[in-house]
Amino acid sequence: MVPAAPAREPAREPAREPVAPFGLAVAATLLAGCTACLYSPALQPRGLLAGGFAGGLLLWAFGRRLRLAGAFACGFALAGLQAA
Repeated sequence: MVPAAPAREPAREPAREPVAPFGLAVAATLLAGCTACLYSPALQPRGLLAGGFAGGLLLWAFGRRLRLAGAFACGFALAGLQAA
C-alpha cells in the first residue's frame, strides 16, 4: 500500500497590522474630527462633548479596529470643548 500524502493547509493571508496609535492616518482623522466640529451649525452640550472625549480616548487607546473612530471622536470633542 502507498501511504496517503499529507493534506495541505490552505494558504493564509498575512494578518493586517492595526493602525499605529500616533501615525499619519490617526493625525489626519484627528484633524478631520476638529474640522467637522467647527463646521457643525451648533455646538453640542459640554457633557456630551466630555463623554465623547472619554469614549473616543478609550477607542483610540484600546480599539484596534476602531482606533480611527476614536481619534475622530477625540478631535470633535476637543475642538467643541475648546470652542465652548
